[in-house]
Amino acid sequence: MRLFRHLTTTSSSPPSNAGILPGGLPFLRLALACRQLLLHASLMSVMFLLSGPARAAVVNVDGVLSVTGKETLSATYDLPVRIEKDAGVLLAGAVFNNLLTVMEGASAEIAHNSSITVNAGLINRGTMSFPSRDRSSVVDGKGSIENAGVINIYPVGGGGAEAHFKVAVTISFPGRLLLSSGWANFASGSSLNVAGAVELAGDGRLRFDSSLPAHNMTVQKGAQMTGTGTLLVGGENQVVMAGDATAAFHVTLVESARTAGKATLTLAGGQGLTGTYDSPVRIAEGASATMFGAIFNNTLTVAAGGAIDVAHNNSVTINGKLLNHGKMSLPSRDRYSHVNGSGTVENSGLIVVYPVGGGGAEAHFHLPVTVPVSGTLLLDAGYANFAPGSALDVTGTVDVENGRRLRFEGGEPREMIVRLGAQLLGT
Repeated sequence: MRLFRHLTTTSSSPPSNAGILPGGLPFLRLALACRQLLLHASLMSVMFLLSGPARAAVVNVDGVLSVTGKETLSATYDLPVRIEKDAGVLLAGAVFNNLLTVMEGASAEIAHNSSITVNAGLINRGTMSFPSRDRSSVVDGKGSIENAGVINIYPVGGGGAEAHFKVAVTISFPGRLLLSSGWANFASGSSLNVAGAVELAGDGRLRFDSSLPAHNMTVQKGAQMTGTGTLLVGGENQVVMAGDATAAFHVTLVESARTAGKATLTLAGGQGLTGTYDSPVRIAEGASATMFGAIFNNTLTVAAGGAIDVAHNNSVTINGKLLNHGKMSLPSRDRYSHVNGSGTVENSGLIVVYPVGGGGAEAHFHLPVTVPVSGTLLLDAGYANFAPGSALDVTGTVDVENGRRLRFEGGEPREMIVRLGAQLLGT
């Protein structure tokens, strides 16, 4: 058949037989040793029948390798590959040098402790699954992934191995990146652009490692970030807020990681905050955030019903403005706390300085604090100190209970301004 002039295989074994299917479609029946097919783009549709379990692939008139049924892909593919609806494909070391498309209703899974290489584009409209924890998986290459379907990172056991991404990934609406208690790492060469959804279910962890160059997570307007897991960003990587969005999962910035952008990151649920925030941040109603040295270089807003707490023997740095409409708590006595920075605090909610034990340590304010008419500064058996660089401007309420102490230490002069209507209470 003229067809064979356009076909080679990686095996020296010849095709076991060939012929014409009903309807005139040429076919080749290949031995299991035959793995790689190099096909002339001008070929008509050809059906490839591989021995073993039912497997089928068609190169259509457009030169696209169309995969149906159950299949394992482990070779190098220079043709475009399309995994069709209802197909289930295992990817084991496959290299794609042209477009790979996973159609809606199709599934593709990376084999345990294996990889795929994407040197062009990968468009996922179906479901792609990556093992992690006691198994690893890798996607690397020169290409990129556009996900409008589901990428599922799932656990095998409870170890620390990850699914590694080393290419740029875009989650477009209505696409979803799901870590169902799985662990994933975005390494050097990667990025993550989210307009769809990221769900970190269970103890799922999405990590951006410290390898260079920096690789960022960009959050677009309307992106959904849900779940009870953890976003862990290290190195010099950034979470870039290109649009307002809310994160329900834990956000942890370590090393030199930071947020960036003009849009607001709203934090829900329970958070433990470290790192640097150059974008506006809002603590949502019903949310609570404990500060472990976090630095805010833009506006930090605590919504009514929201709460922030400076951890024992720790600090928060405000270089922009803290707008507290909720509750802010600072420990004192046997523990200390610091509110540092070059910014200001406007407290229309409640600031509570509370005691831990009966020692003499204080909650230290190093910046100006304004208490408007609706606000209260409460020393509930706690000790507070307004240090150099601070000031206290009161139109609302200052309540010093149980014989406790509000102190302005020595050094450079600073003011406590008591305005008309202010209430100074306590025993």
